Amino acid sequence: MKNDYLNSKGINLILDKKIKEMSFSGAAIDSKQVKKSNIFFALKGKNTDGHRYLDEAFKNGASLAIVEKIQRKIKYPQIKVHNVHSAMIKLAKHYRNELKGTIIAITGSVGKTGTKDALSKIIAKKYKIFCSRKSYNNNIGLPLEILNMSKKDDIGIFELGMNHKNELSKLTKILQPDISCILNIAFVHGGNFKSIRDIALAKSEILNSSSGLKSIILNHDDKYFSLMKRESKKNYFKPIISFGKSKGSNVQLKQVIRKKNKLFLSVSLQNAKIVNYTLPNTHEHLISNSLAIISSLQALNLKTRFIKDYGKLELTSGRGNLLKIKKGNQNFKIIDHSYNASPESYFATLKSFNNQNNNNKIYIIGEMFELGKKSHYYHNSLFRLITSFNSKHCYYVGKQFKLIRELSLNKKNNLFHDVNELIDKFNYEICNNSIIYVKGSNAVGLSKFINHIKKI
Repeated sequence: MKNDYLNSKGINLILDKKIKEMSFSGAAIDSKQVKKSNIFFALKGKNTDGHRYLDEAFKNGASLAIVEKIQRKIKYPQIKVHNVHSAMIKLAKHYRNELKGTIIAITGSVGKTGTKDALSKIIAKKYKIFCSRKSYNNNIGLPLEILNMSKKDDIGIFELGMNHKNELSKLTKILQPDISCILNIAFVHGGNFKSIRDIALAKSEILNSSSGLKSIILNHDDKYFSLMKRESKKNYFKPIISFGKSKGSNVQLKQVIRKKNKLFLSVSLQNAKIVNYTLPNTHEHLISNSLAIISSLQALNLKTRFIKDYGKLELTSGRGNLLKIKKGNQNFKIIDHSYNASPESYFATLKSFNNQNNNNKIYIIGEMFELGKKSHYYHNSLFRLITSFNSKHCYYVGKQFKLIRELSLNKKNNLFHDVNELIDKFNYEICNNSIIYVKGSNAVGLSKFINHIKKI
């Protein structure tokens, strides 16, 4: 562990302190997640204050706490700073310069976490990989995860998120990635932007805010590919690896063959090499992400054959993972997209789900948040798409669906105010031999429904 992470020398230098020589094993902001020899950052939030959990953090193994007020009753090392969050960012920036591994940053409107996790899993057998946890992708999660990457790691894979202009620029300046990847541009967090073009410009901040950026990865099929390509050249030229179906893509999808429960894909690379691999048919909406992963492998100078393990992976929870449920005499499946939702992710995953070979499909449709003035338009479009499937079992959850007159008046539709009402009134008797699609914005809480249906 010694000198594998941020040490007391770096802390003394950046925070102008004089603590004794110490070695650490990373960092934590949640006292319950503290590991032995962690630095604990006592952050203050809207609903909690890390200073209240110092005792628990040290009991769980923390070696040092960064605080805004020294707790005299606690006899463990504490460093007082003006602002804990600012101190964490300063330390992360300093420590980033000590990391020798290649850093790749992934952003996009849809699929960031799943792509990050999948890339990590398929190369972890051959390389020492650090992959940022869950969706730790904002100005708190990112610096925290930088401090948790070891100097011995060969590759660090980070996810960057944003819902306002200039956020990605700030995050990119902290991370200073060697490779930046934009998966796609869609109307996500649209309520905070005037147009999708403005979202594309905000996403493009990841392309021109890192002084050490060596290459970028872009979706050639995206409407804003040319804009992003142009934005990437603002500071200096960086090689581009493009992916998609479009001619001219460096990683080009040539063919998709559907047989039984599998998708057989053929992809051509710039050197004329052909890569063949398979995906389960439940992963059809992730074809584009698989091309981004191949592009990432190329940018990292790794063998593209790693993609052949992609189809064997269990998807990240809430991002399309398949659950097989057996309850007494009932057998059914759940495709869990409950973590989040946007118009684009809905349309892609519904298309994939509708291709499933099962006559008893059940749709659990949660509302989408942060769509601003276009919220009614997109929810109405979603309702019309699902209506076109002519399904017998559709359950809509959320206030936005109650505003759709045609949906409210049609007695065939099941309309619920929230997830609790869904749990109470859902017809569980229809589940046998079914496949259930569950999706909605995270705040809808459809994961609660999934946990309930697994227990009953």
